[in-house]
Amino acid sequence: MDAIEFLEEWPIQRRCKLHRCATEACCAAYDGRTSVGDARAAFESWARMAHIAVTRQLEAVRKGGIFEIC
Repeated sequence: MDAIEFLEEWPIQRRCKLHRCATEACCAAYDGRTSVGDARAAFESWARMAHIAVTRQLEAVRKGGIFEIC
């Protein structure tokens, strides 16, 4: 849910197709229509493209096995 909220708060004028794909993937994982891993990959791809400084945090959380979207 945190990822969905973060994506929804992103400025509309800065959104792109990858943002939409990441949002859809996160919502699908939340609803159980896709895997959390797929949603994570979509979110991380968008975050890298948007130059969001969360890459290290995402990597550390992933290695710890505690990254959850829902």
